[in-house]
Amino acid sequence: MSIRSILAPLVGSSEQQVLETAVALAARHGAWLDAMFLKTVRVIPGGSLGSAEVIALATQARAAAEELEEGCAAMRETLAALCRRHGLPLAGGASAEPAPAAAWSETAGPGALTRLGRTSDLVVLGRPADRDGRELAEALLRGSGRPVLVVPPEGGATAPYRRIAIAVNDSLEAARAMSAALPFLAAAQAVTILTAESARTEAAVAARAAVFLARHGVTAEVRVFPKDDEPPVGRALLGHCRQLDAELLVIGAYSHSRAHELLLGGVTSYMLACLDRPVLMAH
Repeated sequence: MSIRSILAPLVGSSEQQVLETAVALAARHGAWLDAMFLKTVRVIPGGSLGSAEVIALATQARAAAEELEEGCAAMRETLAALCRRHGLPLAGGASAEPAPAAAWSETAGPGALTRLGRTSDLVVLGRPADRDGRELAEALLRGSGRPVLVVPPEGGATAPYRRIAIAVNDSLEAARAMSAALPFLAAAQAVTILTAESARTEAAVAARAAVFLARHGVTAEVRVFPKDDEPPVGRALLGHCRQLDAELLVIGAYSHSRAHELLLGGVTSYMLACLDRPVLMAH
């Protein structure tokens, strides 16, 4: 798989790391980039409202809309500056340019992001900061059919990633994530397969993954750890990444049902809340 089309959803004015990552990837891979700013103002009234409350809500809505417009303008200026730095043309509208370029657009609903994600090779998203952000991340992962690169608000490396860790188990999602990572693995200097051995996942899964990667020209070290003797798998994976100084972690996303994630949590929910480095996820 090659990366030729990238979507970067922007959900606020603190998405510099998303744009830095997306522009760097677009320049490196010769890809088209669609940066789409989500313009949604949510004001939630409670109970029956008197005139004073209505006035207060209207004032709150105006302030939120003004803040959103300021954030939108700031992110657009950031995109322009990053495109100049990386030599990536910035088109005026949707990215239908004949040569790789970046394009800016705005949308009032997250549904447009999911639909556009389906015709992208990669989605670059910021680590969710609230419930709306988590819902957007889940919608993109479950609904776009594309890998999603989630980046922390600060401190994460940008492409190319030289040291990459891949979390491997026997799930369909992990297999898809590993295949989606191949364009990143081509530039890596060190690749480590991480497998939490359990009743559901044999250590042999890691060895098979290493053979698969070798057939794609990628040499990988295998590290198997017992699931029962470690902290929760998500925390254990991030801990191994710190030991390896991995700049990117690759994992399958939402291998459990929505009900399981809601009631018991899971690795994906943990990562979306706590990741401290870029994580490439695929469902």
